[in-house]
Amino acid sequence: MSHAVLTTEDIQLNSRVFLWPKDMESVLELSQTRLSHRREMVEQVLRNKRAEFDTKLVAHQKELEVFKRKDPPILTMDEMVDNVETVDYLVKLLQEDKREADAINAEEQLLDFDPSPFLVLQSMLTLIDPLEKLWHTVLNFHKSHEVWYYDSLLLSNDRLKPMSGDWAVTVGFLQESAITSVSIGGNKTTDFTNNNTSNKFLSIFCNVCDLGSFMVLDADEVKDEVEGMFRTLYKLAKTLYDIPGSKRVAEMVRAKVEKFRHFIPVLQIVCNKGLQDRHWKQMSKVVGIPLTPDPQATLSDMIEIGLPKFITKLEEISVAASKEYALERNLRKMKEEWDNIQFECVAYRDTGVEILSAVDDIQVMLDDHILKAQTMRGSPYVKAFETEMQLWEAKLISMQDILDSWLQCQVTWLYLEPIFSSEDIMRQMPDESKKFRTVDKQWRAIMNNTKKDKRVLVATDFKDMLLLLKENNSLLDEIQKGLNDYLEKKRLFFPRQFIIHWIRFFFLSNDELLEILSETKDPQRVQPHLKKCFEGINTLEFTAEQEIVAMVSAEKEVVSFSGTIIPADAKGMVEKWLAQVEEQMVQSMKDTCMEAIQAYFSTAKNKWLLDWPGQIVICAECVHWTAEVAQAIEDSTLPVSTTYHGCKSVRRGEEVEEALAVEVGGERWRLEAL
Repeated sequence: MSHAVLTTEDIQLNSRVFLWPKDMESVLELSQTRLSHRREMVEQVLRNKRAEFDTKLVAHQKELEVFKRKDPPILTMDEMVDNVETVDYLVKLLQEDKREADAINAEEQLLDFDPSPFLVLQSMLTLIDPLEKLWHTVLNFHKSHEVWYYDSLLLSNDRLKPMSGDWAVTVGFLQESAITSVSIGGNKTTDFTNNNTSNKFLSIFCNVCDLGSFMVLDADEVKDEVEGMFRTLYKLAKTLYDIPGSKRVAEMVRAKVEKFRHFIPVLQIVCNKGLQDRHWKQMSKVVGIPLTPDPQATLSDMIEIGLPKFITKLEEISVAASKEYALERNLRKMKEEWDNIQFECVAYRDTGVEILSAVDDIQVMLDDHILKAQTMRGSPYVKAFETEMQLWEAKLISMQDILDSWLQCQVTWLYLEPIFSSEDIMRQMPDESKKFRTVDKQWRAIMNNTKKDKRVLVATDFKDMLLLLKENNSLLDEIQKGLNDYLEKKRLFFPRQFIIHWIRFFFLSNDELLEILSETKDPQRVQPHLKKCFEGINTLEFTAEQEIVAMVSAEKEVVSFSGTIIPADAKGMVEKWLAQVEEQMVQSMKDTCMEAIQAYFSTAKNKWLLDWPGQIVICAECVHWTAEVAQAIEDSTLPVSTTYHGCKSVRRGEEVEEALAVEVGGERWRLEAL
């Protein structure tokens, strides 16, 4: 294309492109001017905000200074509450100031200003922290001191803030009820104004409280709290050294805390959860006046009657009570742990009875608890409940003995049950069978009882269980001894019948021999074990009438017996017809060998090799080779150029090659061996 006609708009746009660089300079200058103006406005706003914030900080500083100078001559509850509210208000103000200061610093960072340090705010935050701790600690101590020192069990609902709502409701309900007197361990009786519901609630409440007064307190928690207050006030007295009023308050309250610390041992003694009537009687004897855990008693009452004077002896009683309580609690815990422990039982075959399974965890738990029980019984603090402890230890040991005898009985029963399920065995061993029926009956009774309730504690409470298991184990030992004697007789009977004196049944395990003897009606069950009784026999060949007519090797070579063996004639005595098998084995091999020798010359050699078993072939050839050698010696016709044996080997090789040419099926391996 040599030329183009442009529209007016295109010409103007083209001209505009060349003018853009000059226009951009003016646009950038305008934008810079606007940004500078906007930055000045933002900076001014920030300066104003910072000035207002500084003014606010000054006002807050004055409020803090006024609070810091407070020095009340007497600490009343109203004064402490007002001071706590004031310090909380100041803390809230300073926290808001901190957030506002952080926001100002963030804006200064965006404008590349150096961040304002706000030193006044930092100093106020540093000052308010110990003041807040001081007044909160002071108020908490005085509130708690009222509860710890003066209040009884019947606390008002607003005093029960640390407790659950149910406790507060219960206490309030009891207070509204007409309770005229409550005393535990003395001669007083509980009297209510015909209010059965309040009587029920009081019973529940007293049980939960261990029948105590201010003894619902946890003395250890009180001690930790008091120690924490003392340490806090000690540090605050040093931190607030330049604030006389606050320092004086910290030292004054610390002195009160120090005084109360001396009463902590008394509180720990009387609030001991392990205290029983016997301990109160011991303490009464030490103090010289009757002491009972009255629900209306307070710590101040205990101080007034002079318990601190006897603190050493009382602590000995309290320590003994604590250790006795710990032992009792461990005993209860052990019993509770056994409540839900159950035996795992699984069905055993089709016997209709279950057997124990997975008792390892129970045995480990028993060993652990027996060790604990023996350790606890050896403690000098177990005398108060020594009888209960001895009974529990005896129960655990009895459970362990029962479980050991139980498992021993189960293992033997599992071994003998399939054996004596066989009618043949029961017929051959009548005495042992009678004993086993006795054991089986008792065993099933024990397991059926366990099936009803599998909890260990209940299952092991079966009447005379340990005695029965021991008797069963004794009978099972007698049965096993009789069974071993029976098997020994069977092993010894087999080889005595014939010339071969190695003991064939001794090559069988007890289980294998029992399997043979327990299935006398089915002679086929002997087949898997024949190779252990007879080295060369793999199986026997049976007819449809269960008569034995031949023996078969592992290589499937069959040798027919010279006679027929009828196992049924042995009347269940397996060893008897197996002895007949041995007799037939020897006689049949003799007869077969003679037949092969006679057929040697009347049959083609390649066919003769295939007609007879391998060992018969070798034996027959050896006979003929010997005869031929003897005849050659007598006739003086032995070959001179080579040995007769070599000639015979060459000839046999040729015969085998001819037989291989016509062999069918699995005969090649035998011919190759020849």
